[in-house]
Amino acid sequence: MAKDKYTFKGIGLTGKEKKEGRKRFHAYLEAFPHLARKLASQQAVEELVWAEVIQERYKMQVGSNDSQAISFTLQKSIQDGLNLIIEMKDKLGLFVVAPPMEPFDRLQGIFRKGDDYREKHVDDYTVVCPHCKKKTVLMIPTKGYDTVITPFFEDKVIRNRPLFNLYKDGVVSKEEAAHIMGVSAHYIDWLGKKYYGMGTLKNANEPPPDPNPEIGPAQAPESP
Repeated sequence: MAKDKYTFKGIGLTGKEKKEGRKRFHAYLEAFPHLARKLASQQAVEELVWAEVIQERYKMQVGSNDSQAISFTLQKSIQDGLNLIIEMKDKLGLFVVAPPMEPFDRLQGIFRKGDDYREKHVDDYTVVCPHCKKKTVLMIPTKGYDTVITPFFEDKVIRNRPLFNLYKDGVVSKEEAAHIMGVSAHYIDWLGKKYYGMGTLKNANEPPPDPNPEIGPAQAPESP
C-alpha cells in the first residue's frame, strides 16, 4: 500500500458529484486492494471515477431533454466517455478475475481497516477489532506529560478561594474576578451564594450556570 494516503480531489465536479465520486473511489480501492498500494494506481482510479461521474452528467442531460432528440455532439461525448471508461478499466485490470487473496494480503487488509477506523474515530477509547470483532481498549500513554494542579478547581468546581477573598474584600470587582477566571459575572454570583456566604440560592441544589456561555467571559473593566 502506498505510504502517502491519496485524497480524492474531483476537480471540476459539483459538490454532489464529488461526494458520489469519493464514495466510488473508496469502493474501487476496497474491491481491488492492489490498486491502493501505489500512488499512481490511486490517481488512475480517480481519473476513472471522474470519467464515470461526467458520463452520468451527460446521461442526465439526455433525460432532461423534453424533445427526446439527442444532439450529435452529446451522442459523441457519451460514446467517447464510454470508450475511455472501458479503456481505463482494462488498463487497471478490473476485467481480470482476481485470484484469491494470499494470507499476507488478507492480513494487510485487516491492518488497513484498523488504520482507517483509528483515523475516523480519533476520540474513541474503545474500538471493535476488525478481525475478531472483540472490544479493544485504547490505552493512551502518559509519558511526556507533566502533572499540573490548577489553582482554579476545587472539588471539581471552577473557583479560587484566594481570588474570591479579594473580591469579598473589595480589592477586585466582580467583573475583574470573572475576567481572571475566564467565566461570566453570573457565575461569580452563583459561587458567592453557593460557597462563600454572599447570599442564598433559591434552590440549594441549583446547578451552576454555564461558566463560559456563548456570549463569552466577562470583559475586563476599562481602566479609569
